[in-house]
Amino acid sequence: MWHRLMMFVLLFVVGCGSIPTDSNSNVANGELVYVNDAWGFQISRPTSDWGISAQTFLQQRFDNGLPVVEVRVATPLNGSPGGSFRPELYLAPRSVSDGINIDALVVAFEENELKVIFEGYEALEDKQKIEIADGELVHWVFRNSPFFAPSVRFPGTRFLAVISVHKDQMYVMIGNGSQDEGFPVEDYRLIAQSLRFTSSN
Repeated sequence: MWHRLMMFVLLFVVGCGSIPTDSNSNVANGELVYVNDAWGFQISRPTSDWGISAQTFLQQRFDNGLPVVEVRVATPLNGSPGGSFRPELYLAPRSVSDGINIDALVVAFEENELKVIFEGYEALEDKQKIEIADGELVHWVFRNSPFFAPSVRFPGTRFLAVISVHKDQMYVMIGNGSQDEGFPVEDYRLIAQSLRFTSSN
């Protein structure tokens, strides 16, 4: 029960507040690749027009001793016709049991988190599993009900969910958007597929 609550709290709360300098990560010299040395992963943004930010919560740590980390990759400013609404892909690594089955994690994530955070949750496509350089990931598109208030943390009406597992690490990604203000789902998929693991963590 505590683990389920912790996962929900991290999705709903982490990311609020200002973004400090993250000493465990970098985007060197404006390059497209974001690297997190503590967790040992990297991910790429499509072009330098895309924004990227990272936040580390050193006082909050998982069972593997690593801190809570949140990365956001935001669409280009001129690519957001709605102005105030800027779609972004959220990424957060978590600690899980080494060797856990990715399919079991997907089911638990959908049932215990997505259906709690997004009222009227509805998957719009079958889950797809694809190979990446250092493993595999599962992704699918879903929506929330227009009859409920949208999520404060994840505004929008259309979303891409992505799950990847590397040893005792689970990588959660959610990309938001809407039919009226843009939903760059193919760009989100390319970003997700750029995930690489840079160490033996």
